[in-house]
Amino acid sequence: MQPTGIQPIPVGYAPIIAAIIDRMGWVKRINDMVPATKNPCKLSHGLRNKALIINILTQRQALYRVETFYEKQDLELLFGEAIDPHDLNDDALGRTLDAFHQAGLDSIYHALALSVLEMGGVTLEALLFDTSSFSFYGAYEGEGSLAIVRGYSKDRRPDRNQIHFGMGTANGIPVVADVYDGNRSDTVWNREILQKVKELFDPDRLKRMIYVSDSALVNEENLADIHRHGLSFISTVWPMS
Repeated sequence: MQPTGIQPIPVGYAPIIAAIIDRMGWVKRINDMVPATKNPCKLSHGLRNKALIINILTQRQALYRVETFYEKQDLELLFGEAIDPHDLNDDALGRTLDAFHQAGLDSIYHALALSVLEMGGVTLEALLFDTSSFSFYGAYEGEGSLAIVRGYSKDRRPDRNQIHFGMGTANGIPVVADVYDGNRSDTVWNREILQKVKELFDPDRLKRMIYVSDSALVNEENLADIHRHGLSFISTVWPMS
């Protein structure tokens, strides 16, 4: 028979995820990059982001159900303070996601990824870049920031609309990521991601890093850009017939 006033809470592995986030200092890093604009703000963007990550890696619920998820969690154990689950409602989490977009997702993700490398002692000697295509069902009409259209299909479904996803990894850890139009070529993407890499990394680190990609990297314009900025690269070249 359960004693009156005692409610058991299954914690699972959420505290482990929370401890890793704390060890990497992600809450402070995000708060430094994305300060709260509303004063006073009940919860910081860094803490809301921590709440989202824990939910995604445990039960991965829709944004409007995250609040309900935390009604059954030991919030003081996870966040170091007894916060109100209602402060993690979908409106509050949505404002954090909007703030991330305004601050620049690339720079935020890059900073967090580098903290993972630092914690694991992973050296950034080489970045390996590759792309994939993701097919979609149905019709996608109208203009937006991302074109879901037909293009070269890497999953062998040329009959479907698609988007592309590109990533740069260091020892298997994603450091640079990008989603782009379904009909954009890898040659153009390599040119654009080269520019992004130059913006994200300081010049000294760039000179010590090797850019690794497939043959889509190799054309006159890309090679000229690589040479101009003193980058090193490894790629493949198809033999001339």
